[in-house]
Amino acid sequence: MRVISGIARGKKLVSIKGTSTRPTIDRVKENLFNIIQFNIEDRQVADLFAGSGALVIECLSRGAKKGYFVEKNLEAMDVIKGNVQNCKFDEKTIEYLLMSYERALELFNRQKIKFDIIFLDPPYILKCFEEILEKIYEYQLLNQNGIICIETFRDNKIVIDETKYKIATERNYGNVKIIVLIIKN
Repeated sequence: MRVISGIARGKKLVSIKGTSTRPTIDRVKENLFNIIQFNIEDRQVADLFAGSGALVIECLSRGAKKGYFVEKNLEAMDVIKGNVQNCKFDEKTIEYLLMSYERALELFNRQKIKFDIIFLDPPYILKCFEEILEKIYEYQLLNQNGIICIETFRDNKIVIDETKYKIATERNYGNVKIIVLIIKN
Protein backbone atom coordinates (compact mmCIF):
# COMPACT_ATOMS: atom_id res chain seq x y z
CA MET A 1 0.00 0.00 0.00
CA ARG A 2 1.26 3.46 -0.88
CA VAL A 3 0.24 7.10 -1.19
CA ILE A 4 -0.78 7.67 -4.81
CA SER A 5 -0.40 11.42 -5.30
CA GLY A 6 0.47 14.72 -3.68
CA ILE A 7 3.20 15.75 -1.25
CA ALA A 8 3.54 12.25 0.24
CA ARG A 9 3.39 10.47 -3.13
CA GLY A 10 5.08 7.07 -3.10
CA LYS A 11 5.28 6.79 0.70
CA LYS A 12 4.61 3.25 1.83
CA LEU A 13 1.77 2.71 4.26
CA VAL A 14 1.63 -0.08 6.81
CA SER A 15 -1.57 -1.93 7.63
CA ILE A 16 -2.44 -3.85 10.75
CA LYS A 17 -1.72 -7.55 10.61
CA GLY A 18 -4.65 -9.94 10.86
CA THR A 19 -8.29 -9.63 9.91
CA SER A 20 -9.48 -6.78 12.15
CA THR A 21 -9.04 -4.27 9.31
CA ARG A 22 -9.28 -4.54 5.53
CA PRO A 23 -7.26 -1.86 3.75
CA THR A 24 -8.54 -0.46 0.47
CA ILE A 25 -6.44 -1.98 -2.30
CA ASP A 26 -4.40 0.49 -4.36
CA ARG A 27 -6.37 -0.08 -7.59
CA VAL A 28 -9.70 0.68 -5.90
CA LYS A 29 -8.22 3.64 -4.01
CA GLU A 30 -6.76 5.06 -7.22
CA ASN A 31 -10.13 4.81 -8.99
CA LEU A 32 -11.95 6.37 -6.03
CA PHE A 33 -9.56 9.31 -5.99
CA ASN A 34 -9.93 9.75 -9.75
CA ILE A 35 -13.65 10.25 -9.05
CA ILE A 36 -13.27 12.71 -6.14
CA GLN A 37 -9.95 14.40 -7.02
CA PHE A 38 -11.45 17.88 -7.48
CA ASN A 39 -13.22 17.77 -4.10
CA ILE A 40 -10.14 17.42 -1.86
CA GLU A 41 -7.96 20.53 -1.70
CA ASP A 42 -8.65 22.74 1.36
CA ARG A 43 -11.41 20.37 2.51
CA GLN A 44 -12.16 18.74 5.84
CA VAL A 45 -12.35 14.93 5.68
CA ALA A 46 -13.19 12.05 8.01
CA ASP A 47 -12.93 8.28 7.83
CA LEU A 48 -15.27 6.58 10.30
CA PHE A 49 -13.45 3.23 9.95
CA ALA A 50 -9.90 4.46 9.41
CA GLY A 51 -8.02 1.11 9.59
CA SER A 52 -4.57 2.02 8.23
CA GLY A 53 -5.56 5.65 7.63
CA ALA A 54 -4.86 5.39 3.90
CA LEU A 55 -7.91 7.32 2.69
CA VAL A 56 -7.46 10.37 4.92
CA ILE A 57 -3.68 10.25 4.37
CA GLU A 58 -4.29 10.35 0.61
CA CYS A 59 -6.53 13.40 1.09
CA LEU A 60 -3.95 15.16 3.28
CA SER A 61 -1.28 14.42 0.68
CA ARG A 62 -3.51 16.07 -1.94
CA GLY A 63 -4.06 19.23 0.09
CA ALA A 64 -6.98 18.56 2.45
CA LYS A 65 -6.91 21.11 5.28
CA LYS A 66 -7.88 18.70 8.09
CA GLY A 67 -8.30 14.96 8.50
CA TYR A 68 -10.15 13.00 11.17
CA PHE A 69 -9.19 9.37 11.76
CA VAL A 70 -11.93 7.47 13.63
CA GLU A 71 -10.81 4.00 14.72
CA LYS A 72 -11.86 1.94 17.73
CA ASN A 73 -8.94 -0.53 17.54
CA LEU A 74 -5.90 0.72 19.49
CA GLU A 75 -3.43 -1.32 17.43
CA ALA A 76 -4.87 0.12 14.20
CA MET A 77 -4.68 3.65 15.64
CA ASP A 78 -0.99 3.10 16.41
CA VAL A 79 -0.49 2.04 12.77
CA ILE A 80 -2.31 5.17 11.58
CA LYS A 81 -0.09 7.40 13.73
CA GLY A 82 3.01 5.68 12.34
CA ASN A 83 1.77 6.15 8.77
CA VAL A 84 1.06 9.84 9.41
CA GLN A 85 4.54 10.33 10.95
CA ASN A 86 6.10 8.59 7.95
CA CYS A 87 4.33 11.08 5.65
CA LYS A 88 5.51 14.05 7.76
CA PHE A 89 2.17 15.86 7.88
CA ASP A 90 1.61 18.83 10.15
CA GLU A 91 -0.03 17.36 13.27
CA LYS A 92 -2.28 20.45 13.51
CA THR A 93 -4.14 19.18 10.46
CA ILE A 94 -4.99 15.84 12.11
CA GLU A 95 -7.42 14.54 14.72
CA TYR A 96 -7.10 10.99 16.05
CA LEU A 97 -10.32 9.67 17.59
CA LEU A 98 -9.94 6.31 19.32
CA MET A 99 -13.64 5.48 19.52
CA SER A 100 -16.52 3.80 17.73
CA TYR A 101 -18.19 5.44 14.76
CA GLU A 102 -21.31 5.92 16.93
CA ARG A 103 -19.42 7.96 19.53
CA ALA A 104 -17.62 9.91 16.80
CA LEU A 105 -20.90 10.87 15.11
CA GLU A 106 -22.27 12.07 18.46
CA LEU A 107 -19.07 14.05 19.09
CA PHE A 108 -19.21 15.70 15.66
CA ASN A 109 -22.84 16.61 16.32
CA ARG A 110 -22.14 18.10 19.76
CA GLN A 111 -19.15 20.08 18.49
CA LYS A 112 -20.91 21.12 15.26
CA ILE A 113 -18.08 19.73 13.12
CA LYS A 114 -18.92 19.47 9.42
CA PHE A 115 -17.11 17.69 6.63
CA ASP A 116 -16.61 17.94 2.90
CA ILE A 117 -15.81 14.23 2.54
CA ILE A 118 -16.82 11.35 4.79
CA PHE A 119 -15.46 7.88 4.05
CA LEU A 120 -17.46 4.81 5.07
CA ASP A 121 -15.54 1.57 4.66
CA PRO A 122 -16.64 -0.65 7.57
CA PRO A 123 -15.87 -4.34 7.86
CA TYR A 124 -18.04 -6.08 5.27
CA ILE A 125 -19.91 -8.03 7.96
CA LEU A 126 -21.02 -4.84 9.70
CA LYS A 127 -24.47 -3.76 8.50
CA CYS A 128 -24.45 -0.12 9.55
CA PHE A 129 -24.65 2.01 6.40
CA GLU A 130 -28.30 3.01 6.74
CA GLU A 131 -27.83 3.96 10.41
CA ILE A 132 -24.74 6.05 9.64
CA LEU A 133 -26.32 7.78 6.65
CA GLU A 134 -29.34 8.66 8.79
CA LYS A 135 -27.12 10.17 11.51
CA ILE A 136 -25.01 12.15 9.01
CA TYR A 137 -28.21 13.62 7.59
CA GLU A 138 -29.91 14.19 10.95
CA TYR A 139 -26.81 15.84 12.46
CA GLN A 140 -26.10 17.82 9.25
CA LEU A 141 -22.47 16.69 9.23
CA LEU A 142 -21.84 17.45 5.55
CA ASN A 143 -21.02 20.90 4.26
CA GLN A 144 -22.83 22.11 1.17
CA ASN A 145 -21.52 20.11 -1.81
CA GLY A 146 -20.02 17.56 0.59
CA ILE A 147 -19.80 13.90 -0.41
CA ILE A 148 -19.94 10.51 1.25
CA CYS A 149 -17.71 7.78 -0.20
CA ILE A 150 -18.82 4.23 0.53
CA GLU A 151 -16.73 1.13 -0.08
CA THR A 152 -18.38 -2.23 0.38
CA PHE A 153 -18.62 -5.75 -0.95
CA ARG A 154 -20.03 -5.73 -4.48
CA ASP A 155 -23.07 -7.85 -3.56
CA ASN A 156 -23.89 -5.85 -0.43
CA LYS A 157 -27.27 -4.18 -0.82
CA ILE A 158 -27.34 -0.73 0.75
CA VAL A 159 -30.67 1.04 1.05
CA ILE A 160 -30.19 4.70 0.17
CA ASP A 161 -32.97 7.06 1.26
CA GLU A 162 -33.53 8.84 -2.05
CA THR A 163 -35.43 11.65 -0.34
CA LYS A 164 -32.18 12.60 1.41
CA TYR A 165 -29.32 11.37 -0.81
CA LYS A 166 -28.51 11.19 -4.49
CA ILE A 167 -26.08 8.64 -5.88
CA ALA A 168 -23.48 10.69 -7.76
CA THR A 169 -21.70 7.56 -8.98
CA GLU A 170 -21.64 3.83 -8.33
CA ARG A 171 -18.87 1.63 -9.71
CA ASN A 172 -17.67 -1.93 -9.28
CA TYR A 173 -14.04 -3.04 -9.18
CA GLY A 174 -13.85 -6.81 -8.89
CA ASN A 175 -15.59 -7.72 -5.62
CA VAL A 176 -15.63 -4.11 -4.40
CA LYS A 177 -18.36 -1.52 -4.92
CA ILE A 178 -17.76 2.22 -4.59
CA ILE A 179 -20.72 4.57 -4.11
CA VAL A 180 -20.39 8.35 -3.93
CA LEU A 181 -23.39 10.14 -2.41
CA ILE A 182 -24.41 13.77 -2.21
CA ILE A 183 -27.17 15.26 -0.08
CA LYS A 184 -30.26 16.37 -1.97
CA ASN A 185 -31.10 20.04 -1.58
